[in-house]
Amino acid sequence: MKRCTISLHKVDFSNEHLDLFFEVDSMLETYETFPNKMEDLLLQKKILCSKKKPHRKIYLDYEGEISNQRGWVQILWKGIYQNDKNLFPEEIEVSLQGDKSLRVEYC
Repeated sequence: MKRCTISLHKVDFSNEHLDLFFEVDSMLETYETFPNKMEDLLLQKKILCSKKKPHRKIYLDYEGEISNQRGWVQILWKGIYQNDKNLFPEEIEVSLQGDKSLRVEYC
């Protein structure tokens, strides 16, 4: 299994979202969802996420300010993920499996 991270990306006071980063070889498959969905995840509910462009692997461990005034990120959760088909479509559903595993399902 490979690593993943859920980070809060805050651009300004009214613009924030969760970024889900999935380690895939030399880059990160990246998805986005609403910040209030973190609570649902912690309650082991499924949440829907939309695909974004891939990100650099640094974001698996990075917290802090993002260059060019693109806000800042804070890691909320780190662990591994299960993706049985190893596919990353435009939308996925994810759910926490215990403390350290995120399960990826297809819509």
